[in-house]
Amino acid sequence: HDQEEAMRLSQRIAIFSHGKIVGLGSGYDLYQNPPNAFVASFLGNSNFLKAQVTGNASVQFEQQPLAIRPTTALQNGQQVLLMVRPEKALVLVQEHAEQTPLPAGWNEISAQVSEVVFLGESLTCSVVTPGGCSLTLKALSNDLQPLQAGTRVRVRWAAADACVYSEWNESDLTKAAGSH
Repeated sequence: HDQEEAMRLSQRIAIFSHGKIVGLGSGYDLYQNPPNAFVASFLGNSNFLKAQVTGNASVQFEQQPLAIRPTTALQNGQQVLLMVRPEKALVLVQEHAEQTPLPAGWNEISAQVSEVVFLGESLTCSVVTPGGCSLTLKALSNDLQPLQAGTRVRVRWAAADACVYSEWNESDLTKAAGSH
């Protein structure tokens, strides 16, 4: 089915993988708080960051501490997957980030711009972290300073906007919906 049409017309959506329901709820709930990485990848675009638990509401990603939603049943040292939607993250050039305090409950990581695609009223910015993690960010064109490939940036998002998964398959992280 067409995902946009399903989101527009349905009050409840069921998402199947290998013949089993892996997501059930309203389109809004499934998009904003997907129950697993497969649903996150299947509905819309997602950024996935592999991190290591350092506390009940904290992880480490590429030697950078990050805050997460308080999540029960996590153990120190455990690998988790964070999911941040492209439109939930902000990208700031390094100089601007240094002049703009990080709000409480927000995370910030370093990255370098690899590509910027101008789409008129919006743009898509691809960045790569020092450890090689690729992220895609979306914003309104007038919200961002001019960016170009090679620009060093800081990527920020609210901890409350990132989902935390303790179990996933690598195949869940790609949008090959037909192969699931």
